[in-house]
Amino acid sequence: MEPANDAIHKLSDVARIRQSLRASVAKLMDAAEHLAQQIAALDAAERQVRALALRETSRVLDGHPDPDERGRLGTLQGETNANFRQMRAAYAELSSRIDALLGQHQELYDATFAPDTTDRS
Repeated sequence: MEPANDAIHKLSDVARIRQSLRASVAKLMDAAEHLAQQIAALDAAERQVRALALRETSRVLDGHPDPDERGRLGTLQGETNANFRQMRAAYAELSSRIDALLGQHQELYDATFAPDTTDRS
């Protein structure tokens, strides 16, 4: 039989672990929400950049279609598209890692604090 102080100390450790897991999950959830907001901001910025690019392309081509200018605009559009794809890939990777960490936290929590269903009779 364990002394009462040892049992209280173990319960205190369990409570600290549980609190730590909850705090960590809360931070991960906050990070996921922040990431979702950043993705929404990226979408808005992409729409604005595309609208400006269309406007600029129309202006240049309506004025006097210079082949060099047309090529420069095409290159600029290609670079912009590549940059947006790269940012989206980075956000997707971050989101995937956050989801994996949340899953690991859930598994750890379940393994540590799940009710014991073994038969003790």
